[in-house]
Amino acid sequence: MNSKNETFSLNRFWNLFKYDFNNNKLYYIATIPVAMFGIGFVLWLNFPGEITKNGYNSTSLNFGISSYTFPLFLGYFIYGIIIIGNSFPSLKNERKTLKYLLLPASTFEKFLLQWGIRVFLFLILYPLLFKFTANITGDIYLGIHKYYISQKGFQTTMFPEISKFTFSHYYNEQPKAKILFLIVGILWSLGASLLFLGATYLKNWNLFLGPICITALIFIIYLYLVLLSNFINPDPRHFWNITLKGDKPVFFNDEIPLILISAMSIGIILSFVSWATAYYRLKEREV
Repeated sequence: MNSKNETFSLNRFWNLFKYDFNNNKLYYIATIPVAMFGIGFVLWLNFPGEITKNGYNSTSLNFGISSYTFPLFLGYFIYGIIIIGNSFPSLKNERKTLKYLLLPASTFEKFLLQWGIRVFLFLILYPLLFKFTANITGDIYLGIHKYYISQKGFQTTMFPEISKFTFSHYYNEQPKAKILFLIVGILWSLGASLLFLGATYLKNWNLFLGPICITALIFIIYLYLVLLSNFINPDPRHFWNITLKGDKPVFFNDEIPLILISAMSIGIILSFVSWATAYYRLKEREV
């Protein structure tokens, strides 16, 4: 490699991308339709109204925007494990590993490509894919039910109501809800960084052991909050309850306890440490 661009070369990076795509093209091509099917299937099962042999069941006819929250985060969790957990696929066996490590690309380029595809693109594309799939699935679902109701002569009051998925709903949430989303985002970043790091250590076992390690670390952070809470506000009757009191700096127009800020800071620091460790782990293997 040219000493002037040992760290990053756009030409080398593009060649590395083509190599990665050619070796994993079936996986990449299948990811979007499979993800769309999974999202649509989960939403379809949760949409209101049900066509039965004996008629039409309409016990619940409202599916508001807030009803999308759980499926949205469920997809982030499941697809995150599958996509990020499969980072560095060429490191899963010795023959491919040797070939991959000898590629004419820098460690930073290899790290950046995997991080960009598996983490950054997933973080950006998944919500857009969810929005598109949710709204298309809702239109198809309503179309089928509208046709059935009209054919059977049922009253239009039985027609389900399914809101369109929109991101503006989350922007307009109350401060406490925004704080919750911030916490979830930090937890997702921590989990993603650990899965990404695990791909350089656990290889084929990462999809199984990675989530276990993440769960264990989150429990440790939770235990930290419990112990700190009991130290500041001792209550022997409710040991596992976290009483978040003490100094409260203003954040998001609401009060966030200092204990919670410390836990969030730990999550952010561990995320960056995991990214850096994954990079140096890859660099170590190339030496």
